[in-house]
Amino acid sequence: MEEVPPVQHRVRGLLRTAATAAVAVLVVSVPLTSATADSTTPSAATVRAARAHAQAVATQVGVMQAQLAAAQARLQSLGQAVDAAGEAYNGALYKLGQAQQAADAASAAATSAQAQVEAAQVDLGRIASAAYRGDGLGLGLGAVLAADSPDSMLEAIGTMSVISHRQDDVVDRLKAAKVVASVLDKRASDALAAVSKAADDAAKAKATVEAKAADQAAQVGALDAQVATLTQQLAAARAKSTQLANARTAGLARAAARRAAELAAQRASHSHSGGGGSHPGGSMATTAGARRAIAFARAQLGKPYQWAADGPATFDCSGLTMRAWQAGGISLPHWSVAQWQVSTPVSYGSARPGDLVFFAYNLNDFTSIHHVALYIGNGQMIEAPFTGADVRISSVDRPDLFGFARP
Repeated sequence: MEEVPPVQHRVRGLLRTAATAAVAVLVVSVPLTSATADSTTPSAATVRAARAHAQAVATQVGVMQAQLAAAQARLQSLGQAVDAAGEAYNGALYKLGQAQQAADAASAAATSAQAQVEAAQVDLGRIASAAYRGDGLGLGLGAVLAADSPDSMLEAIGTMSVISHRQDDVVDRLKAAKVVASVLDKRASDALAAVSKAADDAAKAKATVEAKAADQAAQVGALDAQVATLTQQLAAARAKSTQLANARTAGLARAAARRAAELAAQRASHSHSGGGGSHPGGSMATTAGARRAIAFARAQLGKPYQWAADGPATFDCSGLTMRAWQAGGISLPHWSVAQWQVSTPVSYGSARPGDLVFFAYNLNDFTSIHHVALYIGNGQMIEAPFTGADVRISSVDRPDLFGFARP
């Protein structure tokens, strides 16, 4: 790998690029100590609490949205039931109208039959009276009495009998029609009563379903209002969380820039006093310090990664290397970009155990460094990789390998 520019160039450019690095690098690891960060920098606990609150609100929004979806589905089902009940009611009204027409027709037929019977009885009474008196009919009792022979008398009597039988037959047929009409009227009335009851039941069922749908619609409205309120709260919580995280990023960047400037000044002073010759490339690291740093890092293997954590139970990438080299006797800032800036770049071939390994999005721009690990030799490193993974030993050979640097 091509050797990176000398650290002197990095140090001279530190103050010029600190502001750029603060906004270019979004992956800021664990909080600095209160002695390092300024008083305006939110603590890691504050940022975590804001994120936890936003997540809690998001969870609550999810629960309420699920309840709202279920309520809306129930309302839709009830709406369909209202439509069905309305159609059933319409059908009942239609049948009721038909039954009413049938009942009216049957009642009219019964009334007409009764009137016909009564009229026939009246007419027959008149005919019988006229026949008895012989009112121009020649068929009355007078005709019988005036018969001039037994044969003519029998004929007169026979004629009267025939007329009487015919009259009785008419009356009987009218009475039978009256009975049939009465039966049909009774059946139509009973059917009308049954259909009327069915219509009443359909109306009650429709009213019940409509009441349920109205109640469900009210519940949906209330849930919808709650979801809207929680959604607003979630937006506010996320905005607050982002604001705190950005403020912390900026604060850590300022602190890292100050620390880098201090270390650069210390190195310059150390070099002028003649003490820098014992550390190749201006590095302050010692072999013993590197061993202690590696020993510390090995002791953390298996511990989980956590954003903004620097131990003892969890680490992020720069938190692990910061604590490792703290055990080795060197103070490093808690930011991968700043750790590069305060260290002495070395080539891949010159790297030795204890050196820092850096990874970047843009291999030509150190401000895009997003990850740092501790080199242990033979192409391997100890790293706190990412959320969901534990501190582990990995290969340094990755496409985003930016370079090595010695603290």
